[in-house]
Amino acid sequence: MSMNQFIITTLLAMLLGGILCLAGSFILSKLKTYYLQLTFKHQVLEPYIFKKNEKDKP
Repeated sequence: MSMNQFIITTLLAMLLGGILCLAGSFILSKLKTYYLQLTFKHQVLEPYIFKKNEKDKP
């Protein structure tokens, strides 16, 4: 294999590896958001409202 073929092969392998890495991270982030949507429990919490009793009045 000549040096020219080696350089071209190396550049193509690096380019393909970068594309696969970006695609994998994109797919994993989409799967993570989908999983969180499936497992998140939607609970509406009522805010605490302080009610004054007759004992509290001076």
